[in-house]
Amino acid sequence: MKVLIENIGCDDTTSTIMELEQSELDVLIKFAKANNKNSKYGCQPNIEIYTEFELIKDDEDDYGYYRINYESNLIKE
Repeated sequence: MKVLIENIGCDDTTSTIMELEQSELDVLIKFAKANNKNSKYGCQPNIEIYTEFELIKDDEDDYGYYRINYESNLIKE
């Protein structure tokens, strides 16, 4: 399954797209839930994993952004 993994902190987000087998995804979800539980205040990073997203590129430079269906987040408390 192709997923977008976002590590979201107070002032920045690191985004990574990965193709994962179900067993790998299960481990990643388990880690993300444990990580997010230990994140005690707003600036500590949280991990979110999305299955529905699209990379939108700007033709003028190498930067872009993701259009995300936030309902597709696999990390639900």
